[in-house]
Amino acid sequence: VYLLRLQYNIIRFGSLMWFRRSKDYGLPQDLSGKVIIVTGGTSGIGLSTVRLLAERKATVIIACRDTKKGLVVLSEMQAKSNMALDIKVMELKLNKLASVQCFAEQFLALNMPLHVLINNAGIVNTCYVESEDRLEEMFAVNHLGHFYLTVLLLEKLRESSRARVVHVSSAIHKIWGDLDTLDLAKPCEISGLKKTFDYYGRSKLCNILFSTELAQRLQGCSVSSNALHPGAVNTNIGLEHTNRLMRVLVAPIRLFMQHPDQGANTSIYCAISTEVEGVSGQYFENCHSKVPAKSAKDSSRARQLWDVSCDLIADRLQVDMAWAKQIGS
Repeated sequence: VYLLRLQYNIIRFGSLMWFRRSKDYGLPQDLSGKVIIVTGGTSGIGLSTVRLLAERKATVIIACRDTKKGLVVLSEMQAKSNMALDIKVMELKLNKLASVQCFAEQFLALNMPLHVLINNAGIVNTCYVESEDRLEEMFAVNHLGHFYLTVLLLEKLRESSRARVVHVSSAIHKIWGDLDTLDLAKPCEISGLKKTFDYYGRSKLCNILFSTELAQRLQGCSVSSNALHPGAVNTNIGLEHTNRLMRVLVAPIRLFMQHPDQGANTSIYCAISTEVEGVSGQYFENCHSKVPAKSAKDSSRARQLWDVSCDLIADRLQVDMAWAKQIGS
């Protein structure tokens, strides 16, 4: 029953998006001089985001866990393009906080500006998987790794003119109820489609809470923070730890989903549109500001999530995160 309801909702939404014509929402065609990091830029929405931004002459950093795949993707993009694309590939394993720290150090050593950080990478696991830091992996990758990356690069973003942080969340955040931050470090039982989407929804709820809390803490500075739902997009997300039966059940749904280029529209809109200049703390769907679930607007829970995220990083890496707790205070 749960699967049938999910199929119906995704097919209905996907069908609407399939026939909706794309528009030019104040997107500049020339991004020369702009430096943009896209996490998870080797497939799906991330790959489309990288290509579409690079074709507008931005310098794009693909932050990915498999640099060999990243270089292959880069070569393929360049071969298909009629212009030179300024794209760099750097290793970032979001399920390992030490890798996040290493990436940030290596990027900062390049002495480049950073105008946009797109926290795009995401995973869906249909069973319980632990990250390198002994945390439930969907939470670790989809939220905590991006949280640490963002705070490590925040000063660089502040130095750049009107910088933006874009968080790719999901409408599935509405599945999870109130967030209990005390449970985030605990193992959990994930089996079956319902539990899979419950805990994926939890991680996506964290994305929105983090985005709004970051916007709150950055009030008065030129860095904005917004979250978005990309739509129902035909990507490989969720297939890595999915059994054969689940792949068969999900296959019909994929036929009605958007192409990744369509799914990247709202990410690009939030990243570069003149219509979003100065807008912060919002949640977007289909390039329009929408109201997220009530649980995603809980400012008290957002502050708790920020502090718990700092505590988890401090504990796993044995580093001082007091400075991150003080951001915006």
